[in-house]
Amino acid sequence: MIDSNLSFDENLIKLFYAKDSIFITNPIQTITSSKKDGGTYSSILSVIAKRKDTLKEICETLKEDSNSIYNFIKELIKDDVLIKRSTFQSKRNVHYEILDPILAFYYRFIRENTNNIQTGFGLQIKERQNTCN
Repeated sequence: MIDSNLSFDENLIKLFYAKDSIFITNPIQTITSSKKDGGTYSSILSVIAKRKDTLKEICETLKEDSNSIYNFIKELIKDDVLIKRSTFQSKRNVHYEILDPILAFYYRFIRENTNNIQTGFGLQIKERQNTCN
């Protein structure tokens, strides 16, 4: 999918910020179509991508109980979507991380902007994100 004749920025625009990009809807369709509660899985990934990556932070953000969320997280770990990491010298301080950097990028920057990108505002969104990050 990467065109070696284009610059990094041009490839980024083509793959993520163009209204006909494959990465606009493909990741969310893959997650949600293969799981019964695809929306919950997708919401968990969105929260983790935005650096709320402990079980407590995820549950607080989604306003759900920890048992329910933990079962979804276990499935995502089993499917090699997430990885569980312990802080150095502490197995109690656990963080979750999205394994695939493209999927993490999608959930952090693209997912909430899909409608605007599809209507042609991809370049403006990319520029706004550049100034905010």
